[in-house]
This record gives sequence, C-alpha cells and structure tokens, in this order.
Amino acid sequence: MSTSELSERDIIVNQFKFCAKHGDELCQGCCCDHRMSNNVTIEEELGDMSEFLETEVEERQPLNAYALGAVAALNTESSFQCEKHKTVDCSSCFDWISIIKHEAEEVEESGRWMGKRNSLQEKLESGALNLADLAAIGSVPSVYHCFSSTTTANMTDDSSAYTWSPPVYDLSAPPTSKHESVIEDDGNHENFARNARWTPDGSAFMAHCENRTLQLFSSTSSPTLVVRQPAPILDFTWYPTASPSDPASYCFLASVRECPVKLLDASDGRLRASYKIIDHRERFVSPQCMTFSLDATRIYCGYEDAIEVFDVSRPGEGTRIATTPSKKSKDGLKGNSQTHMPQITSADSSAGIVSSIAFSPSYNTDSSEGAFFAAGTLNSTYGNIALYNDAQMDVPLMFVGGGERAAVTQLRFNPTNPNILYAAYRRRDTILAWDLRSDVNTPLARYVIPNAPTTNQKMWFDMDISGTRLAVGDQKGNVHIFDLAPPTSEDDQPSEWDKEGAGTLTYNPALSFPAHSGTNSSAARSLLVYL
Repeated sequence: MSTSELSERDIIVNQFKFCAKHGDELCQGCCCDHRMSNNVTIEEELGDMSEFLETEVEERQPLNAYALGAVAALNTESSFQCEKHKTVDCSSCFDWISIIKHEAEEVEESGRWMGKRNSLQEKLESGALNLADLAAIGSVPSVYHCFSSTTTANMTDDSSAYTWSPPVYDLSAPPTSKHESVIEDDGNHENFARNARWTPDGSAFMAHCENRTLQLFSSTSSPTLVVRQPAPILDFTWYPTASPSDPASYCFLASVRECPVKLLDASDGRLRASYKIIDHRERFVSPQCMTFSLDATRIYCGYEDAIEVFDVSRPGEGTRIATTPSKKSKDGLKGNSQTHMPQITSADSSAGIVSSIAFSPSYNTDSSEGAFFAAGTLNSTYGNIALYNDAQMDVPLMFVGGGERAAVTQLRFNPTNPNILYAAYRRRDTILAWDLRSDVNTPLARYVIPNAPTTNQKMWFDMDISGTRLAVGDQKGNVHIFDLAPPTSEDDQPSEWDKEGAGTLTYNPALSFPAHSGTNSSAARSLLVYL
C-alpha cells in the first residue's frame, strides 16, 4: 500500500510500520520527521495508537520494542512533554512519536532490551510500564539520531550480532588526503583558518577564519555556509549532539569581541539566542573559552577572573563564579594559598583570564553530587589549573601542579579514561598529562612536540573517540600523532624518564607527517581531510 492510498488515520496507526514520506516499511533512509496534520489532537492520536498496540500484542509475542514504546507513550498521556516544544500535551507536532519510534528501532536492532524483556512484559500486564522503563532499555533522548545506511547495513536480525567498536588507526604510514576544501577569502589573500572542529557525528566541520567568518564544510570543496561577524571571533563550540540530520540540535556557540555569546543555527546562520556577560562598566564581555555541560543544559564561559554559567533554555544573563580569592578565603586561580599549592607564593599571584574549560566525561547519575571540570588560566604560574564541582563551584576541589610555568591554552580529558587530564601551554613544546587519582603535583606523562613554537599562536590538540591517539600540529605545517595506549611490549616503552620530575614519562610522536607545504603567511590556506 502506498502512502497516497493511506488515510490520515491509517498513517497515524501505522507510524511504527511505514515511513510517512517514502511509504517503505521500517524505512531507514530518513529521519521520518514528516508532519501528518496539525489538526489531529493528542487524544485522537493516542486512541489510534491503542488500536495499533492491540494488534501488535496479538501478532508479536513476546512484545517487541515498538510495542513497548507505544505502551510507554500511552501510559504517560497525562504528563507527556513534547521533546521539541517542551510543553505538555503538545498537539502541533509528531516529534515525540519519532523519538519513540527511533529509540525503539535502536533498542530492537541492537538487542539491548532482550535481557529485560520478561520484567518489562510483567510490568505491561500490570499496567505499570512507563517511560522510565523504556529508558532502562535505552534512554529516550531529547535529541534523537537516525541510523545511517552504513550502521544499518552492519546490523542483523541476531540481537547479539552488533557490537560497536572504536576505529583502528594505522600509525605505520602517513594517512592519505581524501579531499581539499578551500576557505572563502573575500579578496583577502592572507585569510587562513585559525582552527577547525568537526560536528560530534563527524558529518561536517567548521573553520574559524582570520577574516571574521565561520565557514561550514561538508563533503564539498567550498563552504556550504559562511557566517560573518562584526568583530574578531574569540572562540566557538558545537552543541554536544549537533547533527545535520536533527535540525533542532544543529547549532553552535560563538564568542565575538564586545558582543553577547551567540547561539547560531548551523543550517542558515540565524541567531537562536544570546547570552550576556556585562562588566562593572556595563560593557559586553566576550569569553575566551566556552563549553557545554555534559547534559547540554548549561553553558560555561571563561573570561578574566570569572566563569559565567548560563541556562541554555533561558537566554539573557547568567550566574557569575569568581575564580579569584575573596577577602575571607584564598581559594581560587589567583593568589593560591600555600595550603593548596606549597610552591605558589604571593609573587606568583596575578590576574587570570580563564582560557580553557573541560568537563570530565565521567558523569555521576546523582545530580546532587554533580560533575567536575577543569579550568585553566593565562597565569604564568605552576598552579593555574583548578578542578571544580559544578554542583558547588565557590571553592575549587584541588589545584593541578607540576606543569609548565606558562599560560594554559587548552585542557582536555581522555574520552575513555576520565581520570586523565591533558594540558597544552603557550610557547611550549610539550603536552602534559596527569592522573587525578594519584599525585596531582607530578605529571604522569610528557608528550614532546618536535618543533617548539616560537610565537603566541595556539597549537590545538585533539584525541580520537577511543582516547588512544592524540594529534597536534606545529608552525611548520606538520601533524604529530602520539600513541596514548598502554605499552604492550618493550618497543612501546617511553622514550625516556623526565629528569625534572620523578615518575613522569616522556613520549615522542608515533607518527609525523607534513599536512601543509607552507606557512600561514602565504596565500589563503586549504583545509585537507585525511583518511
């Protein structure tokens, strides 16, 4: 039966069977985010779903994930909240159906619900099944993701056949260039990309350019979107679940000098919301760094002597957390007391711009205990990295010492080892790593970049999703990749012991290759994507 032959009521009943756009059963080729009618009330819709559920229960024993998703929706009709508009009993869209449908597809395909099927069916018979139980199978996200054709092809009917594994990188030879993207220069032949960042799903990347633009690239050689700004751009960051397949989450933050923090749509560049940081002179303050909390509900912005925290859903002003000590306490990133950092003296105290904020990926499900993050400043002291708990940020948990006496340019936690913290410094040829479970005054490892920087230019580093590879560039256009995996043989042992600190290992790159033939002083740079 084609979509054109189905009535509006039939389409609703068959939400879990047919794609409303393509008419294919269990369509995997689209988001199924197609509106049926704005005139259908949620009560009528739930009534039709009741008939569908009865059919599913009779035809399929035991119940599959589609039926479980429908039951969860029916049992929460009195308090259901639309995932798109965040209102109760929203009848203007069908996003909640799509969310349940796609989560059910993922649950059924991957087989993650099989182990709890019996207990869920008992709850169904007693009428006690709700969304919390569906979340126990696989949490119902506020932003859902569709399967790509590649992911779907790797799945089979066997519930235990599909297991995700991280990508494997071959460091025995340099990677090959896949394609070249040229940034738009507007006649400014000295324009270049300061840095570029992938979307979380890896479908596109955005370049922060010298000519005050943010340029979005996908698989084309020219940008698909150019977002121009009236002043220099200080920083930008993607929404944690940004994906072109989900327009609601496809956005990013941008910090522009003397402007509020902007939340911009990555589809067309329009402004979604703005968040103001105002100083004592009633001037806009632009943060030097920004990041989202792990649950993507808050924004953390670092600037001089403070961290501003915003609620994503409430544009406007935020909550200011001072990183300098108060009159009653010397806790802070400025003027640390000898109780916390014995090596810090009053002569080391100076105003500090918070230059980097990084959250540990180990998230405590108990919201009262909160998550912890690291904040670094441009102070040239040994105690310029502090750890905070986002549930109580008035006083730092601890300070990280033994690092370089230089400004912190970037902090990053290992994605799979959340206790390992990495830090890069201005005009330094090393990236340091600490194990926060042990002595935080002594680095665990030191990763040496062959070509030491001679300018104040930030040298960004990044890690793969498995936390086993770290890559960093240098001023000569080279990329250096370090192996972060534990050594498995004598050949993989560290290059040498650090003479300055006992217990610190020094590592050299496992692979180095030229990514560009020249420097940024020549013509407009190209962006190269390697495989």
